[in-house]
This record gives sequence, structure tokens and C-alpha cells, in this order.
Amino acid sequence: MLAATRSFVLALGVVGLLSACPDKEDPEALIRRAIESAAAAAEKKDTAGVMEIISENVKARGMDYQEIKRMVFGQLRVGSWQKVLLVRTVVALESETTAKAETTVVLARGATTSLEDALNTNSGTYRFELDFSKEDDGWKVVNIEYRSASLENVIGVE
Repeated sequence: MLAATRSFVLALGVVGLLSACPDKEDPEALIRRAIESAAAAAEKKDTAGVMEIISENVKARGMDYQEIKRMVFGQLRVGSWQKVLLVRTVVALESETTAKAETTVVLARGATTSLEDALNTNSGTYRFELDFSKEDDGWKVVNIEYRSASLENVIGVE
């Protein structure tokens, strides 16, 4: 009985130690959260918030970090949309330090709360392909490709 009690107390101690140690967070979850944070920042027209996800070493469509920052600033200022909706975000780890993500972004106008609402507005829809690299301060985008997309095709409406 005493041995069983000791084993139980030892097991509780191990569980306590393990629960006190923070788990390494899933890289896919970290990347998804970074994309969601960037979308939330875009909705607030917050250039700095959007740029938090972008690596200083980014090269995308011939642009460096500063050129991308200027483009983001300009797009946030002239965009007449009020809501940023993410659709079908897929993250795939390639290694411990690299990953790819694809997401569709809907820039919706008016009182839009859902994708179905966005169908009835003059929304812009874009497909993003993002290459991520794990840097000292987290997962950052090192390459960006994007193109226009059809919201109807994305959500399967005919």
C-alpha cells in the first residue's frame, strides 16, 4: 500500500512538473495566429500590425521590406473595405524552420459579417501563397505571391 501511495505521489509530482513547463506551441498554430493577426491589423488599417508578420529579409515580386511596407500603407489608406475575412487557410510545414501557407482574403464593404454577406457587396477576393521562415522573433513571411480570386468559386456558390 505504501509503495502504491509513493507511486501515486510521484506520478502527481511528474504531472505537476510537466504542466508547469510550457509546451512548445505547434508551428502551424503559430503561423495561423500570425495570419489572423495580420488580417485583424489590416481591418484596423494598421500598417505596423500587418508588417509584424513580414520578415526584414522578404523578397516578393521584386520588392524588399520597405517597398512592401509602402505598398501595404497605400493599400490600407485607399481601400474602401471595412472587413477582412480569411477563407480556407492551409499551413504545411516543410521543415523545422520553413513552411508554406495558402489563404483566401476577402476585403468586404458595408455591414459584412459573413462570406454570404460579402457575396452581396462589391468585395475584393485574393488568393495568397506565403512562404514562412522561423526567425528569432517567430515565424515570418519571406515570400508572397497573390492573385485575384472569385469569391463564388471559393465558397462554392453557383
